[in-house]
Amino acid sequence: MAKRKKATKKAVKSAPKHTVPNGFWRQVGAIGLIVFAFMLAVAMFNAGGPMLQSIYQSTMSLIGWAVFVVPIVFIFVAIEIFKAENNRLPFVMRFATIVFIVLVAGFMQMFATDPKSNELAASGQGGGIIGWMVGQGMLAVLGVKSSALVLAVLAFVTSLFVLRVSPKAVFDGFVALIPREDEVARSNKQIAAKIVAADAAVATASAPIGELKLNEGVPTTFSEEPKQSGHSSLKNSFARKPDAPALTDDGHALTTTTDPNWMSPGLELLEKKQSPADAGDVKHNAQIIKDTLAEFNITVEMEGANIGPKVTQYTLKPPSGVKLTR
Repeated sequence: MAKRKKATKKAVKSAPKHTVPNGFWRQVGAIGLIVFAFMLAVAMFNAGGPMLQSIYQSTMSLIGWAVFVVPIVFIFVAIEIFKAENNRLPFVMRFATIVFIVLVAGFMQMFATDPKSNELAASGQGGGIIGWMVGQGMLAVLGVKSSALVLAVLAFVTSLFVLRVSPKAVFDGFVALIPREDEVARSNKQIAAKIVAADAAVATASAPIGELKLNEGVPTTFSEEPKQSGHSSLKNSFARKPDAPALTDDGHALTTTTDPNWMSPGLELLEKKQSPADAGDVKHNAQIIKDTLAEFNITVEMEGANIGPKVTQYTLKPPSGVKLTR
């Protein structure tokens, strides 16, 4: 008998899967918020067609005049979604954004013709239905003006929480925008004093200095007299002294270790080698020192210079009350 073939199952190939990057749908939602914000802004100008007008009227019925802040809030939330890690906003931030819109609607309800009227709120005046509900809760314990103040403060604090800005930073910004009269006057006086000091420094710097007292502790190029040349001194050193006896040649060789007629060389062969100190143009250097200090509003009088072998020290006299340190 022929053997029966065993039936083998073919491996089912898995269908390819389509995956999207992480945060794809959250980014799509952010783009949807931006589109809705622009469409709502267009509908505010009675444009965009009946569909946009219907959306606009429905939003007005819900939150009333707070609809004008919705495009700004939605665009801000969309930008924060793109900036957040993995495009995921914290729940507390999304909740605070909704609370901010609700508080603004309640604040707008306080400016309606009749804050307690439900019909006016449903027609889009004040804060809409949501603003009317918030307003009724506030008006049960406070007056209209007090309720408006409390709602404004709460909305302000909520906006700072969403923006992650401290109240102190906001107050400091407002204070910086308001110039104080005493600060302006003080700054003007400081500028005027700087101008006067600069003019005085220029006038002082341009004034030439007088004669300087030079204290020469070593020979200098100013007082060094021309010396004899080295050849003449060497020649004179070999000159025979007048009282020395004349050397005579008696025809005999010198066989002794000493010569009674020998004379040691004179000290004229030795010359003290000391180059005179060269301090340069002392008066010009003193003028530079005076002009440099004048640029820092320090007026000094140059008195003299102490010339040393390597360093020249300049003495100056500062004005009374000014201490010069190194």
